[in-house]
Amino acid sequence: MVQATLQGDAQGTRIWDLAYTAGLMDGDGSIGLHRQHYRGRNASYNALVQVSTVHRGLAEWLQGIFGGHIVERKPKSPRHRTQWNWTRRRDGAA
Repeated sequence: MVQATLQGDAQGTRIWDLAYTAGLMDGDGSIGLHRQHYRGRNASYNALVQVSTVHRGLAEWLQGIFGGHIVERKPKSPRHRTQWNWTRRRDGAA
């Protein structure tokens, strides 16, 4: 297996990992802004990247490579499966 890396990538993320993540973002991901507002101060905005999946291992894989956190969402209906949301905010999301 070829262990190609992008030139200048300090973390050594493999190009295949980045390509797979791009596909996940295309199908199950979103990119946006997270607004934070504190009383008496101006609002600040941070980049947000999120992938929602029913496969916990996939969310853990993303967290292992890019950091961030995982939130479990239990289904309201017994017909649905548990959803795992991986999110990366602030500097690492951009």
